[in-house]
Amino acid sequence: MGGVKISDYAIDTTKWTELLSTLEKQRKGKIALSLTNYENTSLPAIEAGSNVEIGGALYGFVVEEAISGAAITGNINYIMIDPTPITASWTLVAPIWSPSKNGWYDAGEAKRYIGGCYFATPNYTGKWMYEENRVALGSPEWPSFHVTKAGAGAPQLNITGTQKILWPVEIFDTNNDFASDRFTPTVAGTYLLTVTMRWSGITDGDIIEMYLYKNGAQIHAHIFKTGPIYAVTTLTVIVKVNGSTDYFEIWAVNNSRDTSDIYGYTEVTYWMGSRIG
Repeated sequence: MGGVKISDYAIDTTKWTELLSTLEKQRKGKIALSLTNYENTSLPAIEAGSNVEIGGALYGFVVEEAISGAAITGNINYIMIDPTPITASWTLVAPIWSPSKNGWYDAGEAKRYIGGCYFATPNYTGKWMYEENRVALGSPEWPSFHVTKAGAGAPQLNITGTQKILWPVEIFDTNNDFASDRFTPTVAGTYLLTVTMRWSGITDGDIIEMYLYKNGAQIHAHIFKTGPIYAVTTLTVIVKVNGSTDYFEIWAVNNSRDTSDIYGYTEVTYWMGSRIG
């Protein structure tokens, strides 16, 4: 069906010019837009009642608007709005920030990007929306990830000495920066990382250690003298990355005479992070 252009008012030419100048300063970059199915893995659409500014004009969607084309599996897919005609479509081409228009646009600065997601058949995950500025947490410019183990029946067994922790399940990875149990952010900036692991098979008084490694070296640790049965180690840190060669891994050490296991439960053993600056 497509959207509609919101009509301008017909008033005196001089007053109209003054009004346009004022409105342009106020509304540049405006985006009051939302997606359906935002919180689940289903195909999104443009929510009815959404509005977006493109090149100085305001556009609105009276009814829910399907996104034309098809998302490509295994990729980050962007959603852009074309004002001629007023439609939404999928694209794999990343946007460019336009300072003059205060928004994310295509190379010709004609079509405005409003968000996107990661598509892996049949799920649309890691959905994000651009706001009225450059920040959009979860977008490729602000990547985030969440990894876990494979559930209760899949612990990492027999932790003795020093061992790298494996993360076989990706809940989401918005910029494809996580692979082979390693986070290698490709966008420079400041990141918040948090990891939690539940241990089992330990003896009262065991010394267990969990480390965050950067580029193969320890940078942060949680060292814990355990009680009987089980224990939890956790780290939450802020790190600087260069966006090219820096990478991060999680390692564990059991300094006792016993072997121990890392629970596979996804709610107690996980690693996640996001760019925050």
